[in-house]
Order: sequence, then C-alpha cells, then structure tokens
Amino acid sequence: MAENTVELLITGTVVGCQFRKENAEKFINGPHHHHSKQLENVWFRPEPDNPHDPSAIAVYYTERGKEYHIGYIKANETSKFQQFLDVYDSLEDTHHYIWFLEFGKDDDGALKWFEFKVQAYGKEIE
Repeated sequence: MAENTVELLITGTVVGCQFRKENAEKFINGPHHHHSKQLENVWFRPEPDNPHDPSAIAVYYTERGKEYHIGYIKANETSKFQQFLDVYDSLEDTHHYIWFLEFGKDDDGALKWFEFKVQAYGKEIE
C-alpha cells in the first residue's frame, strides 16, 4: 500500500468568549498564547447533544492538566470545520499547528471572539 501525505488548512472564528470571561482571560493572557504565533494545547470538541445547536463545535485549551472551555466555532463555519475534523480523524500519524490571527473585545474589554488558522498533516493509506 502506498502512503500519501495529506495537508489540511482551515481558518475559523471562535465566538462566545465573553460568556466564559475567566477562561477567555486565562487563554488570551496565558503563556501558551502569542499574537500571530502558534497556539499550544487548543482543541475542538463537536457537541451533537448541544440543545441549542447539534452541529456546535466547542473550543477548549488545556493548562496544567485542566480543561478550559473558551467558546464555539462560529455557527456558519461549523459545517466546513466538521468536514476538516472528519478528514483529520481519518488520517494516521497526524500532527497539527494552530495560529492565533486576530481578536475582538466587547465594550468591557473582555475577549469576545478570535480568529485562528489550523494547518494539519497526516498519512492516508491507499
């Protein structure tokens, strides 16, 4: 069987951070975050049982073994993001990089949203 390396690239927006102010502040000010640089310990969890939106994808980061929910993938981006996750999950020997691109704050100065880019690689076996 031949191995083929697959590269995936997607950009997205995380919203609802203002509803998780404490977690969002830890995220935006933490040592794992550097503007326009790679983020560490950020991951995505689909929530098919979410009562508000069964296609919701939650965004978390982990620090010192503890998970922090910081927001959701923007609703009009979940379909393309779920496709990305499905392909990524079907690959072997995967690795990925996530970069923080831009953010917005509400009138109180709390993180409201941020944009990111994910670049991922894996091997597909034919």
